[in-house]
Amino acid sequence: MLLDAARGLVSKHIPPTSPADAERAVVLGVQRDVGLGWTQVQDPGGSYQDVDVYKSSTAKERSSCAFTKCFPRPESKLNDS
Repeated sequence: MLLDAARGLVSKHIPPTSPADAERAVVLGVQRDVGLGWTQVQDPGGSYQDVDVYKSSTAKERSSCAFTKCFPRPESKLNDS
């Protein structure tokens, strides 16, 4: 896990994840979570595209696991509060 300041330095050197790889990762993660008996998973950060991956992957798997996706407020909004 990287702190926000370091993330930008490292992420520009990592190739983007393909949609197929993202879906495969979610399916494997869901299978693991359900296998451990987890009924809910929280995923802080990421992108709005992640929500589509979770929806399609969990629908295919007919998962009994609930997901909570958290998005940070845009940085420009932080200074307004």
